Amino acid sequence: MQLDDFVPRSLTTHDLHRAPRTIQLLRQQADQRLVRRRIHRRCGDFHSEFRPESFSDFVARRSGCDLEGKCDSIGLDREELGVGIGSIASVHFFRSVAILDLAMNQKLFTAGLLAALVACGCESARYQPSQALSQNPPSVPPPALSLNEVQILERAVAQPPTPVEGDGWESLFDGRSLAGWQAIDYGGKARVEARSGLIFLSQGEPFNGIHRTNVTTTVGYELSLEAMRVTGSDFFCGLTFPVNDSHCSLIVGGWGGGVVGLSSLDGADASENETTQYVSFENGRWYRIRLRVTAEKIEAWVEQKKVVNVTTTGRKVSLRFGDIELSKPLGITCWDTAAAVREIKVRPMTTPDSRAE
Repeated sequence: MQLDDFVPRSLTTHDLHRAPRTIQLLRQQADQRLVRRRIHRRCGDFHSEFRPESFSDFVARRSGCDLEGKCDSIGLDREELGVGIGSIASVHFFRSVAILDLAMNQKLFTAGLLAALVACGCESARYQPSQALSQNPPSVPPPALSLNEVQILERAVAQPPTPVEGDGWESLFDGRSLAGWQAIDYGGKARVEARSGLIFLSQGEPFNGIHRTNVTTTVGYELSLEAMRVTGSDFFCGLTFPVNDSHCSLIVGGWGGGVVGLSSLDGADASENETTQYVSFENGRWYRIRLRVTAEKIEAWVEQKKVVNVTTTGRKVSLRFGDIELSKPLGITCWDTAAAVREIKVRPMTTPDSRAE
């Protein structure tokens, strides 16, 4: 398609004298751009150099920066090259503006605008970044475990698990693989590994985690697991679980490392509702976490300390808005922290509810 398809040839540059304000602006731009920037040296009135010709021919000659041969071009050193390119593009743009001003007066503004965009676009296309740069750089494999992580995990494996009280527990982790679990795609370089009786969650950007999708029980159950913060300083166990027709999360070690609580109750997360607790956690140490969910209550323990005991009847139970929702219906996540979990077990709830405090 030719430029003539957009603009009529009957429009000539002699008609520019009908737009004196535009010519004055154009001359000022020429003085500023061509003289001050030393792209060209010239004499005389700017508008005197326009000769009768068709509009399409005039725009097509926009790349001839010597203004019809009336200017003496000078060379540019490397330091001036970047400024020169911007100045040349600006001069071409204002030459096009003069034409567009007249075109608008003659109800040809749409055609003139298209021509100006073509002119400016073609000029800028000369200076595009190198096409050799790949739009999709090759993926980088996840980094290997740091020496500190390796040492901590070796000690973690050597520590025997704490026995779980009661009978009827069903294991949700075989100690060798992620069977029944899926790594949550949070992007970044985070990885999930099943090794030596534990599941390792590397530090994410900022999330990392796993979840199960074949969960059918929503109330009347207990969960038990051991969790460890390997490195980092935020929550190492965000345990997402179903509650009736909704979901909730037990956050262990959040908000800088010490907050324990439920996210969320009536829209308030673990740092701002009545379940908020402050507990000191050590990196490299296993913590037994237990959760009990009934139709009326949620209870939770860290080690032997009860940290949550709340009645949910008449309350809005939900997840905190954000990526934690990807861990439904049953999941374990960590935030800006490397973590490990093991001994993940579930059983039907057989013990009567404790009295709500």
